[in-house]
Amino acid sequence: MDLKPIETQYNGYKFRSRLEARWAVFFDTVGINYEYEKEGFDLGEAGWYLPDFWLPDLHRWIEIKSSDKLSKEESIKLLKFHKLINHDAERDESFCVLMGEPYHKKYKVCYRVVDAWGVCPLCGRTDLMIDHGICDTNAMAYCVWCDIIERNVTDNENGYFHKGVVVEKHGYSIFKNNKLLKAYNTARSARFEHGENPAKFKSEIRNPTVKEKTMSIFVDEYNKAKVKPVCTPVVIKYDLEKEKAERKERFKNCEVKGEIDIVRVITEEGYQISQTAVNQILSNENKKELIEYVLDNIDFGVFVIECEHIDVDGFNKSLN
Repeated sequence: MDLKPIETQYNGYKFRSRLEARWAVFFDTVGINYEYEKEGFDLGEAGWYLPDFWLPDLHRWIEIKSSDKLSKEESIKLLKFHKLINHDAERDESFCVLMGEPYHKKYKVCYRVVDAWGVCPLCGRTDLMIDHGICDTNAMAYCVWCDIIERNVTDNENGYFHKGVVVEKHGYSIFKNNKLLKAYNTARSARFEHGENPAKFKSEIRNPTVKEKTMSIFVDEYNKAKVKPVCTPVVIKYDLEKEKAERKERFKNCEVKGEIDIVRVITEEGYQISQTAVNQILSNENKKELIEYVLDNIDFGVFVIECEHIDVDGFNKSLN
């Protein structure tokens, strides 16, 4: 007999499982706006797909899974949607698969562990951030908002911007921020069957910063331009040649010198890269060109770039 998740009523939505409801509590507690099962997509041969959450302020689609033990059909569907949504330049959106309950850990983005929830010390935004390790006992992370939006703040009492990543200062924690720890605890301890009031999970109200006000205006204008009817099927088309041409244009003003540059460029293109693969690219004189060659020729289903995906001989021949 197959066990079915318990449908859970919360915040005006009927979630298909308690796990999805707990994530909704987490989003409410940290102040992230969300819409549940907003829009469906036609993935052609892979069938129809309906993501669990749409986070409008973060431009992210979110799928919630209890574990990484998925059927072949589920895996194909998630992988295809991930590749298509992250390579459609007109949509400016991303897709993440969160496996398990809200907690302090790294979450899988379509089977590649790269992101953990963090609070940026510069812009104050809560988002999935890429962990760049430790610098003098302080955590480093990539905040897409501080990178793609004009950087009005590059240094404050909480952290500073350094070589494409934000670095926390002593006394501030990006990934173990009190705001996040409270949200994890609230989400995991919620007991929906006892009629708890959803309002008590809401984030504490505070006056927005100048940066947040600017970002809010940007998001409002973005959403007005991108508005679509709820649950309207959308067919996503992926044009490989168009993607190559757009990547070539992006790479024109791209500078790749060190390890951080390589990781940053690869991440911006929707992939992760192993340390051995980074070292292999570092050893090549034409780092930027090699990265572009690898991305242009990589297999559709690859998400983590390893040494086996770097065809140096083929790259050298392409230069001649």
